[in-house]
Amino acid sequence: MKLRKKDKRMKNGLRIALLSCIFIGNFILSMSRIFDDKLTDFQLGFCEGLSVSLVVIGTLFIVWCTIKKHNPFKPIKLTN
Repeated sequence: MKLRKKDKRMKNGLRIALLSCIFIGNFILSMSRIFDDKLTDFQLGFCEGLSVSLVVIGTLFIVWCTIKKHNPFKPIKLTN
C-alpha cells in the first residue's frame, strides 16, 4: 500500500514529535533537578512526572521501530 505525499509528511511530523519527546523529557528533568530548591513539591513532582512520561513515550517509539525494523532517525522520502 503506497502512502500519498500528504500522509508521508504527516508521518515525518509524527516521527519528529515522538523523537523529540526524549529530548524534551530529559531537558525538563534536568531543569527540575537544577531548580529543585526553588520549586514547591507539587511543581517538582509535576515536572518529574511529565519528564518521565515523555521519556517513556519516546523510548516506546524507538522500541516499536526496532521491532518493525524501521530506522526512526531516517526521514521518509517524499517521492511521487
